[in-house]
Amino acid sequence: MAKKGGKKKGKGGGGKGKKKGEKREDEMTLKEAILAFQIQVKEKASEDLQFEIKGLKDKNRRFRDRNARLYEDQQIHIKTLLRQAKEQEHELEEKEVYNSEHVEQALREKWAAARNEDKELDDLYKRIEQVEQEYAKMSSDVEYWTEYKDVGSEEHAKQIHLLNSELEDMLRNFNDMCGHLTRQLEAAKYEVTLYKEECMAEQQHLASEKAMEHLDPASVQEVHENEWLKKEAHIHREEEKNLLRLLDELESENLSIISELLYCKQEDLKISRNFYMTQFEEDEILNQDTMHDMDLKQMSVYQTKDDDNNSVKGKKILAIEPRPMSAMQRAVEQKVFSILPEQEEEEEEWENEIIARQDQDINIYEEKVILQDFLHLGPLEIKLLCVTGESKPIH
Repeated sequence: MAKKGGKKKGKGGGGKGKKKGEKREDEMTLKEAILAFQIQVKEKASEDLQFEIKGLKDKNRRFRDRNARLYEDQQIHIKTLLRQAKEQEHELEEKEVYNSEHVEQALREKWAAARNEDKELDDLYKRIEQVEQEYAKMSSDVEYWTEYKDVGSEEHAKQIHLLNSELEDMLRNFNDMCGHLTRQLEAAKYEVTLYKEECMAEQQHLASEKAMEHLDPASVQEVHENEWLKKEAHIHREEEKNLLRLLDELESENLSIISELLYCKQEDLKISRNFYMTQFEEDEILNQDTMHDMDLKQMSVYQTKDDDNNSVKGKKILAIEPRPMSAMQRAVEQKVFSILPEQEEEEEEWENEIIARQDQDINIYEEKVILQDFLHLGPLEIKLLCVTGESKPIH
């Protein structure tokens, strides 16, 4: 058949043979593909089965390990239970055996406990009834006081207010009466004292007159002279007090003047840092705004300020500069006020102090004469004047 077919192909059917061979190759290829797919499916299934078998083997191994552990735990628990059973048996053997007497005694105790509980319950019920009665009583009291608060308290408050006002009036009247009686008592005591002193003085005068009737004229003259000397001594003491008071005033005024002079001496000896023209030649013409004809002691230079408290240049104000109290003046005044209460000493010490103060006044007067020119010229720092009004600083 092959040969025939080959001859036919050789004779003229070669093209058809080729087509049939290609179809067979295509058919074989499809079958091979199906077989290959089936082989792959089987291989996949075998792989899955092998993986599953492997997993089952692992699970079996784990289960065996678990069973071994559980078996060990079971053995341990069995041993523990056996030991506990033996211990319980030993405890039961050690416990005493209860008989009917023990049971009867336990029943009697139980019955006694039940009776006690019943008795306690009865007591509790009684106490509850008492508490309820007290609660009812307290409720009635609360209702009563609530009604009193709403109705009767206002009337009682008015009565209390009236009683308080009456009590205040009574206390006020009592205080007035006490004050009046106290004043009357003091006045009566004063009148009695005056009457007693007058009577004593009159009796003394009568006694002295009776005594003088029996004295000689020389003694009478001495008595009169003694009385006159007492009056004169009293007058001189009053004059001495007045003179001491005037002396203290003069000393304080003198010390204030001394402190002011010392302050002026310290301030006037200061030298200004800037020098200004205070003289002019005969040919120079003075402006109308210059202040050479004014008293330098009454001048001070300030910068004026507008309404907004800003300084305005080029303007000057003439004012009397007040001298503040110096530290020396304050110290002197403190010293004076501290020694004023100590002026009442003996006459000799007082005269010595007067002499010392007179010497001090003389020295101060000499210093005043020396500083008179400086006081007349005024402080150097306020003589800031020139013809043009411009400063000439020295660099």
